[in-house]
Amino acid sequence: MANAPHFLVLARFGAIGIGGIILGGILILAGCQSSLIYFPRSYPDRLLADAHAAGVIPILFETTQGKQVAHFLPHKKPPQHATSLWMITAGNGSLALDYLEHAMRWQNEHPAASFLFVDYPGYGDCQGHPDPSTITENLRAAHNHLTTSEIINQPIHLGCFGHSLGAAAALIAAEQLEADRVILVSPFTSMTDMAEVQFGKWAGYILRHHFDNRARMQELACRDDVEVIIFHGKSDRIVPAEMSEELARSHPKMVSALHLTRRAGHNSILKKADHSISEAVTRPFSH
Repeated sequence: MANAPHFLVLARFGAIGIGGIILGGILILAGCQSSLIYFPRSYPDRLLADAHAAGVIPILFETTQGKQVAHFLPHKKPPQHATSLWMITAGNGSLALDYLEHAMRWQNEHPAASFLFVDYPGYGDCQGHPDPSTITENLRAAHNHLTTSEIINQPIHLGCFGHSLGAAAALIAAEQLEADRVILVSPFTSMTDMAEVQFGKWAGYILRHHFDNRARMQELACRDDVEVIIFHGKSDRIVPAEMSEELARSHPKMVSALHLTRRAGHNSILKKADHSISEAVTRPFSH
């Protein structure tokens, strides 16, 4: 018993030490969360060469983040009425032109479709730093620059296609630019939910990058002229398929289809559901 006070002192210091480690970890996570969410990279020369060979046109514009570059793949065949323009937004570790091969296959089936590949600030040839506000700025500015130029000079049916983080960007673009159809691949319910899945309940309280797909879906549901189609792999170990199920279940009138693909993961869903995704992109717009 004589050693009890010494034991209590050691226990107290031990508790302080553990608490300091935990607090330090929280502070590090709070300060470095951008590097945990975004993985920007530049375009390799090979991909830019492939894009040039495919007839892709660079779209240059500026935002508060500096000089930005999007990429536009014009239609192969002039449309009879309104052209369909698909805005493509990528996952957090991808570039928009990583989806060029998919878009070219879709265009072979629907020659009147055109595609606008929008990168986030800091990605590809874009300056700046990504966050929800700067990404939103890029989406609006790229679309406005294209549609107010002489490149497109006829009515447009706008579609938004996004994978993973790009699904959140697609929903933002769809709401702000009044898209007719939205295709979401491997979407999450919210970035807060994802932080809690990855790090625990406490992580949601310090998150600064709020992408809320629930809220965006609710805003879209106020319209009666937009269609949402969702694809998710049942074997997705990054974003649980239950998140797509929740989004679809909450908006049965707006979500025309939920495709859950067996033995498909977070990225392999793009290949394994390619036929169904292609049908969703190339199907004529109803109005």
